[in-house]
Amino acid sequence: MGDSAAAAEYERLREQLSAKYALVDKVFTFGDTEFTIQAVADPDAVLQEVAERSVTAGDDWDDQQPYWAELWQSAHALCHRCVSMELTGRRILDLGCGLGLTTAVLASRQANVVAVDSVAEALEFCVLNCWPWRTRVQTAQVDWRYDRLEESFEQIVAADILYDRDHWPFIEAFWQAHLEDEGVIVVAEPGRHSADGFADWLRQRGWFVREELRVSHGVGQSARHRLLEITRREQVATWVSED
Repeated sequence: MGDSAAAAEYERLREQLSAKYALVDKVFTFGDTEFTIQAVADPDAVLQEVAERSVTAGDDWDDQQPYWAELWQSAHALCHRCVSMELTGRRILDLGCGLGLTTAVLASRQANVVAVDSVAEALEFCVLNCWPWRTRVQTAQVDWRYDRLEESFEQIVAADILYDRDHWPFIEAFWQAHLEDEGVIVVAEPGRHSADGFADWLRQRGWFVREELRVSHGVGQSARHRLLEITRREQVATWVSED
């Protein structure tokens, strides 16, 4: 695709999304790279719309999963760690990619990323926000409860996906299907009570889990996060500190 055709496609996609949602630019810096993310101006409105539709139309709340519209702080913590890693040429799965912030950071570090989410609109935003690195990004609509891809990955990353204990078995089964034998899973989690016990729950199923508490700093605020590094067998930690 030539430059003019690529620019036209970018504008078409942006106009398509702006017809559905009020958009706002959010700018982040990770390492020495600045990322401008097209985001939903009012993510709470998306949450409310899905809630109302679930009640009136009897839709399954789990099938809607409106959380993609928010830029979660845990993704920031994960992105800060990503820029300290050597990722060139790595094949990485971003599970629950949402608006695509983590995917963009990974791709900017020369990783080849497959970004998946259960919601089609999230993938459209991901494509838009990863546009400068689009040759290194693929997207797929995936529900971790039912769907499987046709490949395994060296690394799987995710941010704030442990909010529902009922989904833990589905997530673990998805990881079993898609992590290479010597692969690594990295999950950033904001310390929700709903995720308490997840590391031990995984250990009981044969996984090796390391945990690190991190503090990420935003404008006028800081937030604490857990960073989990998960492997099939004991190996040298690469993403979390062993101190």
